[in-house]
Amino acid sequence: MNNPLWPSLEIATRVFDWANIALIISLVAGVASTALVVWMGSIKEDYLEQELATTNERAAIAEQRTAEAQLKLEELRKQVRPRHITQAQQQEIANKLSAYKGHLVSLGVKPSNNENEWLVRWLGAAFSMAGWNVEIHSEEARSNRFVPDGILVQSTQHPDSISVAARVAEALNIEGLYTTTLQSLRRDPNFSITLN
Repeated sequence: MNNPLWPSLEIATRVFDWANIALIISLVAGVASTALVVWMGSIKEDYLEQELATTNERAAIAEQRTAEAQLKLEELRKQVRPRHITQAQQQEIANKLSAYKGHLVSLGVKPSNNENEWLVRWLGAAFSMAGWNVEIHSEEARSNRFVPDGILVQSTQHPDSISVAARVAEALNIEGLYTTTLQSLRRDPNFSITLN
């Protein structure tokens, strides 16, 4: 048998040794790679948790700002919403002012627009229900004086007029109608209400 084997024993031994060394190196590299994967995975998870915490914090701040913005929006809506007096509010105002029945109230609007015209009518109904004598007129036709925003209750300098005007303003403010008072130079016990 003269069939020589290929490769030779010497080469086969060297290749075998190198293959074992390569196998050991690859096993060591596999173990090292596995350790690195576990370690780096843990670090990535820590970063993700930090980012998630930051994102949750930002979301909480955004939710808080949204809630604040919604409150401000609701306040603005209340300010621009047409003023309205319900029948229940008319009755409440009438109940509070019925102790002063027989007084004369002069109701006017400035500027004259649909909202103000309706509001003055609703107020007039409440005063009528309370037993007051009610006059309704257009304030624009009467004067060009400044009227602050909201409802102006103008009394004379007569003590009864001042007291009743304060009670009227209080009753209207309680019902959510922004009301201010002002004294004129007249001394009679009558007073007027102007809507702006």
